[in-house]
Amino acid sequence: MKNNKIYIILALLGFAALIVCFIVGALNSVEWLIILGFGICGVDFLAVGIAYSVKFFKELNSELRQSGNDERTQEKETELIEKINTARDREESLKVQAQYYGDGAENTGELIAASFGFSKEGKSVFQNASPREKVKVILLFAWLGLMLALFVTGIVLANLHIQPVSFILMGVGGGLFFLTVIAALIYSIFERRSFLVGSKRIEKRSNTVIRTGVVKRCELHSQKKSGGVTPKITDTLYQIWVWTSDKEPLIRLVCSKKYSKYDKVEFYESRGLRLKRRIIEE
Repeated sequence: MKNNKIYIILALLGFAALIVCFIVGALNSVEWLIILGFGICGVDFLAVGIAYSVKFFKELNSELRQSGNDERTQEKETELIEKINTARDREESLKVQAQYYGDGAENTGELIAASFGFSKEGKSVFQNASPREKVKVILLFAWLGLMLALFVTGIVLANLHIQPVSFILMGVGGGLFFLTVIAALIYSIFERRSFLVGSKRIEKRSNTVIRTGVVKRCELHSQKKSGGVTPKITDTLYQIWVWTSDKEPLIRLVCSKKYSKYDKVEFYESRGLRLKRRIIEE
């Protein structure tokens, strides 16, 4: 915060110049002086904003490079969450959140890519995925892209006064896009609630067996956020993909802690009308 005082002072100087020029110009009916005050203030704010942005992203890139190659162990995960929860100001909170959600990003370019799901880990997983899994990912992005394209086309046709086709395209494209996103959110909420509340009954079923596997990858599933400028993170859940044998695909499980690649895990499996699984954690 101390390093930012110079930017606050410079911004206040520009605002002070505006007030002085406005008062003096108004009292003496000098219009050009009032315009000059607005010009000085505008240029000052623009210069301060650019200088601060350059400083912020330079520091952010430096911190991303330092943490980008660190292995995301449970200890590292806990440390980053604690830093987010104890951040003193918005700048510090944003930098730590960038490290936490950047998934190994080493600069702002990789950070932006990670925010759209194209992290280093994500790209590596996609390259090594089976053809079936690759097709699923491609179809999902193609579906979302098609819906957005229909929505944008509808807007363009509306501006050209081509109706009612424009409204139909906007409704279909925008509606299906948001329905897809909402459906994914509802499914995530259902999984979270099932893990936290009702799934433990699987342990008592007579047809339940205990199986073992090896973690292939681990990603964030969901978490609770509260607060505004400096948010607080609680109740974080993760999702892991577990390899059990060459005869079946990777098994996806929801869990309460961060696992590293090649960690050995155990989980309950119950086969009935519906296959149910739950990880065994201490």
